[in-house]
Amino acid sequence: MTEETKKYKEKFYQLLQIVYDKEASDLHLKTNKTPQIRVAGDLHPLSDMPPMTAQDLKGLMDYLLSKRHMNLFKKKGSVDFSYQWNKVRLRINIFLQRGTVSFAIRFVNQKHLDYNSYNLPGETLSKLAGSKSGLVLVVGPSGCGKSTTLATMIEDINQNQSRHVITIEDPVEFAYDDKKSFIQQREIGQDAESFDTALTHVLRQDPNVILVGEMRDQETVRMTMKAALTGHLVFSTLHTLNAKMTIERISAYFKHEERESVRQELGQALKGVISQRLIKQKDGERRVPFLEILVGTKTVAKLLRENKLEELHQVMQNREAGMQTYDHSLVDLYKRELITMDTALDYSEDPSYVKRASEGRFADGDRYSLLGNI
Repeated sequence: MTEETKKYKEKFYQLLQIVYDKEASDLHLKTNKTPQIRVAGDLHPLSDMPPMTAQDLKGLMDYLLSKRHMNLFKKKGSVDFSYQWNKVRLRINIFLQRGTVSFAIRFVNQKHLDYNSYNLPGETLSKLAGSKSGLVLVVGPSGCGKSTTLATMIEDINQNQSRHVITIEDPVEFAYDDKKSFIQQREIGQDAESFDTALTHVLRQDPNVILVGEMRDQETVRMTMKAALTGHLVFSTLHTLNAKMTIERISAYFKHEERESVRQELGQALKGVISQRLIKQKDGERRVPFLEILVGTKTVAKLLRENKLEELHQVMQNREAGMQTYDHSLVDLYKRELITMDTALDYSEDPSYVKRASEGRFADGDRYSLLGNI
């Protein structure tokens, strides 16, 4: 390592320490701009820091990027990779914008991977993690905590079940220490060319559990479904907002004449769809997830086969098998004094229900009632 490279390494570590001390989730660097951090969902400039020059960002790239990653960046204009700093794991994306270099750095919290630490509905998620086979999807917009929820479920398996777990990620975010389970993690670009290539070979590697970082294309969806239908428990993600949209998105990867058979296969394979978003807590300093959960019961399988996706919400309203709507989750968070009523109403699908349920009032004809905490 040259003296110049050491200088940029030290500069990078100093910057990371500042961001870590401020408990930020993300760091953004842009040529000739002051670094920006995301705290509780909001962006803030590090006003005490000077703007990052083009030379600063080039120096950081020279330190951080391997020859392979540098070639990928030059070819595609962006590159994803993970980085370990002390006990903190980072997910880094370097990309071009208007011909200049920018960085997006996510701080991956690996502490206390348990449901309570992240205010997740542990009983239902643990049951899903205990499934012997099938497909579990965690969906939501970027930055909503999907990776953390998945990692918590994998760690649940790791602590309580003797299983062979293989993850396929781009890049690897959470690193696991083997406990009861034996976990192997493959990174796209480093250990496999693509998701579908890795999936082609994974069934020969004797897995019990497979995590597919993201279902990005038809072939990845097809291989993921095949794995779920042949005796494996498969976890994956999509950028959708709810269970109905998730089924529609998966179907849309296929030609119209294939979609009926795809829904039938989903009906057989699906164990659950966990739809997740983040909202500010009452203190304004942290965010908390609220979730819609669809569990793959016989009723749900029948609705998928018959393409009656509009009825999925009604099934979740009944809270069978641990299912819940976003509104159930919001009412629970309000009753636990984690969010304000204004926040609950802002994000609710049915504000009148949320208000009545929060006050313990249910008028005749209410379509569903709150059956307790998550």
